Amino acid sequence: MAGLAGARRMPRRWGWTETALVGIVATNLGTTVLPLVDDSYSPGPWLITSALASWVVLLFTFPDGRPAPGFARWVLGASLALIAAPSLPGVSDVFRVAGFGSAFAVGLVTQVWRYQRRSTVAERQATKWLLVGLVPAGTVFLGVGLVVATT
Repeated sequence: MAGLAGARRMPRRWGWTETALVGIVATNLGTTVLPLVDDSYSPGPWLITSALASWVVLLFTFPDGRPAPGFARWVLGASLALIAAPSLPGVSDVFRVAGFGSAFAVGLVTQVWRYQRRSTVAERQATKWLLVGLVPAGTVFLGVGLVVATT
């Protein structure tokens, strides 16, 4: 939500960043609200794929809606292909983990590059607000994941 507050101030059309935010909200609703409505509901692999793809697209396109620097669009495309590959029969989930992990690392590097070299004052402010929301959320996500993985 903090990222939305920062992005709201920048005038521009609907783009990849907004699409990624809608995807993140939709997948969160699919994993939290639908199980409350229907006890037999179980999120499918398509929900995991769309959630990971939405996070990767957000990371690469925030705040102006375009991947930057130039090589980032190729990394984004390759990462999305790796994330979607386990949806095909006979393909292991290792590709999804590798695609998301590498895309997340490169996405963080591109965000730092964009912040230092290319961002306007409004874009820097939006990036700060995004980090205000993502750092605690990422810490909780990784902490819960480690607890679940080790117990």
